[in-house]
Amino acid sequence: MPGPGTLVNTLTESLLRMRLLSLSLVFLVTGVLWSSANLLNQRAFLPIIQIPLLLAIGGMALLLFSKKPLSLTPLRALELLLFGLAAAYMALQDLTFIIQSAALGDSGMALAGLLRTVVHYVLLVIVYGMFIPNTWQRAAWVVTPLAATPVAATLFLWGRYPGIAETMALTQSGEFVEAGVLMIFGVAIAIGGTHIVSHYRSCEVKDREMGFYRLRERIGVGGMGEVWLAEHEKLVRPAVIKLIRPERLKEGGKEAQRTVRRFEKEAQATAELRSPHTVELYDFGVTSDQTFYYVMEYLNGIDLATLVKKHGPVPPQRTSYLLQQACESLGEAHSHHLIHRDVKPANIFICRMGLSYDFIKVLDFGLVKTQTNGVSRPQGDMSTELTMEGVTTGTPAFMAPELAVGQDNVDVRSDIYALGCVGYWLLTGELVFQQENPIAMIVDHVNAMPVPPSQRTENNVPEELDRIILKCLEKDPAQRFQTAMELADALLACGRPQDWSREHAESWWKLHYPDS
Repeated sequence: MPGPGTLVNTLTESLLRMRLLSLSLVFLVTGVLWSSANLLNQRAFLPIIQIPLLLAIGGMALLLFSKKPLSLTPLRALELLLFGLAAAYMALQDLTFIIQSAALGDSGMALAGLLRTVVHYVLLVIVYGMFIPNTWQRAAWVVTPLAATPVAATLFLWGRYPGIAETMALTQSGEFVEAGVLMIFGVAIAIGGTHIVSHYRSCEVKDREMGFYRLRERIGVGGMGEVWLAEHEKLVRPAVIKLIRPERLKEGGKEAQRTVRRFEKEAQATAELRSPHTVELYDFGVTSDQTFYYVMEYLNGIDLATLVKKHGPVPPQRTSYLLQQACESLGEAHSHHLIHRDVKPANIFICRMGLSYDFIKVLDFGLVKTQTNGVSRPQGDMSTELTMEGVTTGTPAFMAPELAVGQDNVDVRSDIYALGCVGYWLLTGELVFQQENPIAMIVDHVNAMPVPPSQRTENNVPEELDRIILKCLEKDPAQRFQTAMELADALLACGRPQDWSREHAESWWKLHYPDS
């Protein structure tokens, strides 16, 4: 599957950004030193002309050093700009030297300056070929204009400055031939080197296969890692692979260890569950380059957050039907003493499974905790709190009050509260509490009373469903449904099977997602 999310492009983006940052710093330092030398050599006007070029290179370095995401297209534009600025800087430097030498009547120095220009551009061409990840065809398109710059400079000097033209006329042709051979040699090294490096990078991509799965397209980036669409090598079956981002591991120390522990915990928690409404885990492992990954089933559908954003509030009958399925997944997890702790629309998928439509899958058990003797603890190492920058303990808009205030006795009823928030979102298309910042939202979850969903939607929400959602949202866990299956039974009792049938679901999917 070609495209900006392919593994080749992703590796190229990362490598290209790092190389451009390094080269921009090298060019900047070299330029500053060169301009300083111009001041010492009484060529004060040159630094004034070169300062804008150096400032532009410095600005590029800052942009590349920042955490601003840059795709391959803008990185390629920055690549051309960087080498264009470097070429312009050298052209100013070398042409000024040649013109000044000719003005002083020193034809030998003028000729030496011209030959030095060739050497400078040969180095620039080789640097491009060796350091910029590329195909040899694209490298040829870039280095050819760079290699032609000394030729263009020679023709410019020949026509503009008669003294230099006379010097060139007296120069033995062999010297120009040698300069031309040197430039051709540099271009050949650049293009050939690019081809060799590109070949080895292709081998690296092959090495990034995860077991029997090949990465095809990146489909998401989260706090813990990346999510890729993949394909089984033998079965040609689509799958989803979640892996730890390399930069997380490079941070080193205890933080990297916590990242790996959290990742392993999510895989172990998911593998332990067998409900058809919990995403299925296929495989887990570590590649030769120490990339941790696990393989999940590919789901043909959308998450509940996207469902509401694209199609608006969900009818009450359908909401009840979807929540019942989510209860089955959470009910099994709770029977294993596992608390999800991050139940939210983005972590609940609605999809087509075989001939079943509106099939719910609960995913992302990365924040799961075990509950022992009424006290919730992280799964695995009971003494380790796996909380780090970029990964919060739940999501403020769907966080139970007891979880928000950090109580030790958080239990499965916190998931009931979060599922009530999900039901509220489905019915109204709105969050339970609307606030501008997470802290204010958490305060509302702890203190404020929610408005009944029936008062915030044009849909006719039955009174019983209103009461069910509000019971889920009770501040006191003892006032909520005590288990997920108790909630499922209440949802089943408040509706009729014919209110949202298989035929309704099939018609909706064929209308909105006919290719699914």
